[in-house]
Amino acid sequence: MKTLTMAELHEATRKLTSDELVLDVRTPGEWADFLELPFSLYKDDPLWVAPLRSEVTKALDRDSNPYFRGVALEKFVCYRDGQPVSRSIAVVSPRHWERFGEKAAFFGFFESENDPEAVCQLFAAIETYSTAKGARTLKGPFNPNHYSELGLLVENFETPAFFEPYNPVWYADLLRAAGFRAVTRLHTRVIRDTTTLETKAKRAFVNRTYRLECYEFPDSTCPIMLPNPPLSSVTHVKYLDTAGTLTTVTSTNYQ
Repeated sequence: MKTLTMAELHEATRKLTSDELVLDVRTPGEWADFLELPFSLYKDDPLWVAPLRSEVTKALDRDSNPYFRGVALEKFVCYRDGQPVSRSIAVVSPRHWERFGEKAAFFGFFESENDPEAVCQLFAAIETYSTAKGARTLKGPFNPNHYSELGLLVENFETPAFFEPYNPVWYADLLRAAGFRAVTRLHTRVIRDTTTLETKAKRAFVNRTYRLECYEFPDSTCPIMLPNPPLSSVTHVKYLDTAGTLTTVTSTNYQ
């Protein structure tokens, strides 16, 4: 008798199950299902801006994203009749607990068909995973943390989103049905002063005085060493640690 690998067992289970089935992503096929689900959900929506698949892969890869080092990360896909219908990640960060005094887990990259039963099954699996890690509450969506895209669009679905989440109108109802409630309401303002924006944009391109550099520091207690030769125009440095805290140090505080 042949012994099935975990990947083969996942694949066989997915094909044989007719009801909802939630799998933690383990195989290339399951990762493809996770990655491609929004492309099928939004294929006829002209306002949706597709993410770069490579960027999503980097964001959720431990080797590419320092945020996930020392953090528990799991990706989940819910299937119905063998087809992916809902997905989310779950993140558990003990450093966040230490820093903020709350044993919260976080979910993000949530996408789903209008299928309340599937979403309830999805979050039941996430709850089981998170509580096993010691979490007591579940918050989100954060894609993937507090300093990235967060929350849901709940009004003005006819307006194109810019550096903000965009989702179908039914997402809020799906999350309410799964037991979530809104705790914070965020507002977006539209500035129509295009003259000032164009002037500043032209000045920035002509002067080329600003540059964004990303450096990785071992931890938040070590001295921040800038590269050699030094960047004389640097006035401050911001870093995000694995607990999700954004810290700014000025030029007088680093060496």
